[in-house]
Amino acid sequence: MERKKIIQTITLNALILALYYVFSLPLGQLNYGIINIRISEVFILLAMFNKKFIPGLVGGCLLVNIFSGLPFDWLIGTGQTLIACFILYFIKNKYVSLFLAALSCGVIIGVELHFFVNEPLWLAMGSVLLSELIILTIGYFIWKAALKNSAIQRLILE
Repeated sequence: MERKKIIQTITLNALILALYYVFSLPLGQLNYGIINIRISEVFILLAMFNKKFIPGLVGGCLLVNIFSGLPFDWLIGTGQTLIACFILYFIKNKYVSLFLAALSCGVIIGVELHFFVNEPLWLAMGSVLLSELIILTIGYFIWKAALKNSAIQRLILE
């Protein structure tokens, strides 16, 4: 990779990390509980289009999860985001990958909420799965529309 491309990739990852964090701020604790509304999750869909964004996505998630109040969310939640990014990148059927990414989030974060916050297991998994699936589905259509712009295409797909 030429030097200019390396610098561009690092810069884009830093921007994605910052945007993930900033888009998580307005909803505060709703980012972490059984009602899990993390708008910044639309950014993990970037992994579906290009694996070069995974470090920024995982870093942004780590930064947000440090402040969750759950003892191991910085590890468990961030690990789940990494798994979701790999699912989104490697599974080529977009709708299947969306569902599997949301399912992994529902199961992993649901179990985490069950053990650390004493939420009912099935309720926690189902609630997180549903909210993640809604956000990823809406986000997919937003990115699909955004990718019609040639400048955005060059940034994301190259």
